[in-house]
Amino acid sequence: MNKFFYTKDGKMLVNVARIEAYIPSSYFDGKYAAQDGEFIEMLGIFNFKTFTSDTDTKGSPLQTFAIPALIRTKPSSVHKKELSVDGEIEEYNILEYYRDDIMLNSTAIIKSIDNVELFFDMLISGKIPKTIPYSDLSKIILKAVDINGTNLGVPAKIFELMISEICRDSADTSKSFRYTAGSGSFNERGYTPVNLRSVARLSSTFSAITFEDFDAMSISSIKRSRTPNQHETVSPIEAIIKY
Repeated sequence: MNKFFYTKDGKMLVNVARIEAYIPSSYFDGKYAAQDGEFIEMLGIFNFKTFTSDTDTKGSPLQTFAIPALIRTKPSSVHKKELSVDGEIEEYNILEYYRDDIMLNSTAIIKSIDNVELFFDMLISGKIPKTIPYSDLSKIILKAVDINGTNLGVPAKIFELMISEICRDSADTSKSFRYTAGSGSFNERGYTPVNLRSVARLSSTFSAITFEDFDAMSISSIKRSRTPNQHETVSPIEAIIKY
């Protein structure tokens, strides 16, 4: 990623003809991004493309900007458009940068536990860009903790366990992506991140019916029971209750 940018006077500037950053409009409705005059303050986790010239309309393959902290950036222009960036059609705020524009107003990260909390909120809400390779997700969590100078006091295995449940197989979200990843050769981006609250509904009929929001989970359980070839994880507790 460094070849696309250079630093000068404590700022990170654009080093290619043009860059488009794709920020879901929903980020601006929540707490991940906010307009502040000419600047935008946002969590530095988003997709972008680089363009080699003014006539380049295709651009590079999708890249991932991965600084799990709040950043201040100054694009030349911003416009909204519905498009499919990582497989699903969604409205995006497209931030356009040209050579020497300010990508980071300061390369010095303001260390704060709030940055870590914001990143975790994005992760457990299922809003993390799916262009991040599956095997790199735990590394970004550790990076968030490190660059913000915090210590959560829990082993990395806990983060990996959380990722293993949030990331579902794109071909069948009733299955955790870890089963696909553990089967040998696999697509690092073949997962779909989901809200942590959805895991019970997606895992099994029993876990759904025993989770919160009984009405919604009952509907989900009925739908699962009537859908053929659904992956079901049977818990020991379920066996006891049945018999």
